[in-house]
Amino acid sequence: GLEQVVSRSFESALETANLVQGAVATTSLDLTSCHAELVLLAVPDSALELVIAQLQLPKNACVAHTSGSLPLE
Repeated sequence: GLEQVVSRSFESALETANLVQGAVATTSLDLTSCHAELVLLAVPDSALELVIAQLQLPKNACVAHTSGSLPLE
């Protein structure tokens, strides 16, 4: 299930986390202590490079990005 919700705004993260039982809200991009197998980045394409530079992943986690503004090509 969903373990953590990360957002620039804690209030935004909390609003989303409250929709999923057991999910934790945070603003930290240090995910090394969570057990995620998949990290989904739902950020604008223009923010992707900055987020990736700050992101600290758990061992063996896969990362996917969804934005929709760029074609798959």
